[in-house]
Amino acid sequence: MSTEELSASDSEAVFAGAGERWAPVGAVASPESESGSGSAGQPRQRGSSSATDEEMAAKLRKMEDEQDLLNSSLLALTSHFAQVQFRLKQIVHAQSEEKERMLAELEEFAFRGCPHVVGCRAQDAKQLENSSEREKRERLEAQREKQKDLIFQLKTQLDDLERFAYQEGSYDSLPQSVVMERQKVIIDELIKKLDVNLNEDIGNLTPEELRQRVDAAIAQIVNPARVKEQLVEQLKTQIRDLEMFINFIQGTQTCTV
Repeated sequence: MSTEELSASDSEAVFAGAGERWAPVGAVASPESESGSGSAGQPRQRGSSSATDEEMAAKLRKMEDEQDLLNSSLLALTSHFAQVQFRLKQIVHAQSEEKERMLAELEEFAFRGCPHVVGCRAQDAKQLENSSEREKRERLEAQREKQKDLIFQLKTQLDDLERFAYQEGSYDSLPQSVVMERQKVIIDELIKKLDVNLNEDIGNLTPEELRQRVDAAIAQIVNPARVKEQLVEQLKTQIRDLEMFINFIQGTQTCTV
């Protein structure tokens, strides 16, 4: 193509676009052009946004789990520290001969681990579901041991609090552990007297079955005593009748003489 033809085509293009005003250099494109050009990349933007939402949701769940763990750990630490303060107050008000023992108990308690009060989280449940049968048993056994330790520590803390409140006079009733200890003494004595064994299967019996066993054991003691009482009453009645008969005979003989 010659130079004249190139200049002619350029001039035609200039005249053809003379009716349209060009935008300045660096100006923002119109919304129509943006929508037209962006329609081609729209599927990729949607895919990336959904992936971003999933990542944000996963991060949010992780942060919530960490927040729960932090709150639980803070609660356990605060409770443990409060128990240390409580035991120190007990030692201050205790007798001199008891302080050494209480200090040793405080030292043992202070270096004991804090109970883990967080339950089974969703992440742990999913991990447990994906584990093998052996791992499931091991995890469940470990969880049971933690629950036992937690129950024991909570019972100990409650017993200490009740005892201290009762000693200070701010709690009218006896501590629950003291009441159960005295009730156990009474029950053990009754078991010995009644000759009944309830320790083997007491956990498998209903309250009605326990009541029936106790009634049967009491009947074995009470019924023979009642039979003896009835026999004694019958003998007394026969003796009185015999005395009356003897007196009657003696009176008859006296009248005859």
